[in-house]
Amino acid sequence: MARRTLLAVAVLALAGCVAAATKHVSAPAAPPMPHLPTKADRGEPRCPPHARTTVDFGACIGKELLGLDAQFDTAVAAFWPKLDATGKADFSRGQRSWSRYEHAECDAYEREYLGGTEMGIEHAACDVALTRARVVDIKGMLALYSQGV
Repeated sequence: MARRTLLAVAVLALAGCVAAATKHVSAPAAPPMPHLPTKADRGEPRCPPHARTTVDFGACIGKELLGLDAQFDTAVAAFWPKLDATGKADFSRGQRSWSRYEHAECDAYEREYLGGTEMGIEHAACDVALTRARVVDIKGMLALYSQGV
């Protein structure tokens, strides 16, 4: 009886190997080529029309980034108490990852302006656009977590 069971298992295993070997396996599809959003997609900083110089734009973007940082801090301060210890650790790890992404993304974006006076301005404009999106994400998470309260 044991021999018959062993033989049956071997036949089934062999049949599975043959079926797997004859099955067509295609190569995984290449991921789509990443692209940077256009300036319109990024939500450029809202500088007044009279800003004309690099210094004007730098001041405008800096002011907007400070405001977004304050919004982020406010949203995280409201969100933080809703998280347990694991959630806090996950959020912190995610924020560190997002920060690395943001720096790498903006470094890549500014390359178009390499050597020019707008290079730093464009990096900061990228910071503004991505930070604005991050604030929206955090506020969305806060709203989701607040539904049950």
